[in-house]
Amino acid sequence: METLTPELIRRAISDRDAAAMRLLVRLLIPILRARITLTLVRYGGAGRGSLQTDVDDFVQEVMMRLLSEGGHRLLSWESERSAATTWFGIIAQRITLDLVRVKRSNPYFEQPTDVPELDLMSPTQPDHGSNVIDRELLRRVGERLRAELSDRDRVLFELSIVADEDDERVRDVLGISRDALYQARRRLRIRLEQIRKEMVADTPVSVQEPQL
Repeated sequence: METLTPELIRRAISDRDAAAMRLLVRLLIPILRARITLTLVRYGGAGRGSLQTDVDDFVQEVMMRLLSEGGHRLLSWESERSAATTWFGIIAQRITLDLVRVKRSNPYFEQPTDVPELDLMSPTQPDHGSNVIDRELLRRVGERLRAELSDRDRVLFELSIVADEDDERVRDVLGISRDALYQARRRLRIRLEQIRKEMVADTPVSVQEPQL
């Protein structure tokens, strides 16, 4: 049975073991998701979108913070003193509450994270009087893709495409090879373009009546 242990964390963080890192991320995500969901519901930290979308966003941020600064928050866990669900649940709750406070004090924090526009630009897309893709369309495309992805692929999407993190960091987090990252990112970009085209096709184009 796969279990989260200090030894697994040490191998993933200190030894930079790719297999250990993959397992660590897979075991951590359910713990983080459960506590973040409870925290947002209890303290009213959800934004204007769906709770699931907010939870997904907070999971990515908490995961990034756990892995930052040499992973010291992960390495500080002592299994004989507290269970993994308790220790990392408390950390997830603290980070989530910090983010909620920032969100409430900063009006710009409410703006949704869009998929980078260049990733969705199509050279054959007709120009209806504007060279700027509607930001609402970008938001909807990103939300739809996130809903389709597994937890692992969602981490890859957020890090590699939305945050545009360095490839080496993405590979370290997910424990994948350079070729695997390239192929996975290519599949995500293709799917993004498919979703964009579907949404554009479903959006009626307003036709201005000629003035008499």
